[in-house]
Amino acid sequence: MEFGSMRQSQQRKVIHFSSGETLEEDDGEEETAEQPHRDPLNKAGMDNLSWRRYAWFWGTQVMIKSLQTCDFVGGKLAGLLGLTRAKYQYAIDEYQRVQKEREETLLSHTGTSAYGTTLKTTSEE
Repeated sequence: MEFGSMRQSQQRKVIHFSSGETLEEDDGEEETAEQPHRDPLNKAGMDNLSWRRYAWFWGTQVMIKSLQTCDFVGGKLAGLLGLTRAKYQYAIDEYQRVQKEREETLLSHTGTSAYGTTLKTTSEE
C-alpha cells in the first residue's frame, strides 16, 4: 500500500479529550448521521393541505415572526431607556466611591493603606 492511497472509507479520525481519553471514528460517520433539512415552506407539500391547515400554517408563521420582531424591538428599546442595567447599580457605585475616598484619606493621614501596607506616593510636578 502506497502513501496517500488509503480509500476514504478506511480513514479514521482520532479525537483526543482533555481528560486523556481518545475516540476513534470513521470520517464518514458524521455524514451518515445527518438528516436532510426539510424546508417548512416546501411548495409541493403546501399544495396538499386543506384550507384550514394552510391558514393555520401561515397564521403560526405570522405569529412567530411577530413575536420575534416584538422581542427584538423590546430589547433595543430597553437598552435605549437604560432598563438593562443593574437595579441598584447607583448604590454599588456610591459604595465604591466612598471606599476610594476612605482609602485616600487614610493614606494621606497615615501613609499606609487600609490593608496595612506602606504605599509610596509620587511627587506631583
